[in-house]
Amino acid sequence: MLIFTVFGAPATKGSTRAFVPKGWTRPIITSATKGLKAWESKIAAAANAQANGVLLTDPVMVNIAFYLPRPVSLKKGAVPHTKRPDCDKLIRAATDALIGIVYKDDAQIVSITASKAYVATQAEAPRAEFTIRSLNETVDTAERRLSQLTGQGIIRTWE
Repeated sequence: MLIFTVFGAPATKGSTRAFVPKGWTRPIITSATKGLKAWESKIAAAANAQANGVLLTDPVMVNIAFYLPRPVSLKKGAVPHTKRPDCDKLIRAATDALIGIVYKDDAQIVSITASKAYVATQAEAPRAEFTIRSLNETVDTAERRLSQLTGQGIIRTWE
């Protein structure tokens, strides 16, 4: 299991645009998202520090909590973040940044849980908190816990 936090304002990965300039035979692909490369680099560095070069090959479960800058005009207290950026575009930027560092391909992701919220106060830093588990690790952990509980007599099995 990998657990890490990336500080900074989360960036989105929006739609890309492709066009073929006059006289060219190949398209140019552009993305208008500012700060995306820097955000992906921060995610990659934090993940790399936790992964220690181990690339997951099993199916994975990803949990990400995005904490975005709080506008000064927003009233105090918990307020749902219902404005842009879209949660799905935040997820896309984050999961793509982990390719080749945590897992081989983002197609290995079988479950994603994500949330977005404002930071609690202006003084609190925007960030993203990641928890990534191998699906096989989750099953192994559950089996070990069941074995512990059975050994302690908390759970009994009948054969």
